[in-house]
Amino acid sequence: MPKTTVAERFDSLHDRMDIVGTNVLDAVSKLRSDTIKNLVDVHQQIGHVALRLDKVYLRLDQHDGRFNDLESAMDEKFGKVDKDIAELKTDVGELKTDVGELKTDVGELKTGVGELKTGFGELKSMLISLGAKAPES
Repeated sequence: MPKTTVAERFDSLHDRMDIVGTNVLDAVSKLRSDTIKNLVDVHQQIGHVALRLDKVYLRLDQHDGRFNDLESAMDEKFGKVDKDIAELKTDVGELKTDVGELKTDVGELKTGVGELKTGFGELKSMLISLGAKAPES
């Protein structure tokens, strides 16, 4: 630029500065629009994640309800089992008492049968002593 005036040099420098400024503003504008687009995309993705999390929470609540129902049903069944076991213990106790009484009755019956045998033996001896004879078969 040897043959240019100072004013032309300043104009040329000013023009270059305008071009650089415009390029910087264009780059900032593009960066801003790209950033906004990316933020919108991220916001949409976060929205989708939030919806999915809501669905997960809903399903967890449903499972929690099912587990509560299952727990109640199991408590009820265990209550019935406990009641049945208590009744069974009572029945077994009564059965033991009945078996004990039956053993006593069988013992008395054996004693009675033994006494009958003894009585029949004495009766037979008496009949033989009186001259009775056994019937012929």
